[in-house]
Amino acid sequence: MSNPSPLRVENRVVARPRRGRPPVQPEQARSRRIVTFVTQSEWKALKEISDRDGRSMSAVCYDLLLAGLRASRTDRVASPKTGEPK
Repeated sequence: MSNPSPLRVENRVVARPRRGRPPVQPEQARSRRIVTFVTQSEWKALKEISDRDGRSMSAVCYDLLLAGLRASRTDRVASPKTGEPK
């Protein structure tokens, strides 16, 4: 796909505004996909959260995934007294 031709404004050439989503750093790009199946009751619970918060089901699932990952990391933090994982 070629770049769009420049825009002329009052006899000056002006670059056309870029369209679409702005680029992100490769380490920040969400490029991997996870597929899972849920029960009807789990679906309803996710749908209720989605509707209540006015967010997509994907956004709700993503935030729950991140919260679970954070909790998992916190559980593995060493105890300051013994130095052993909790």
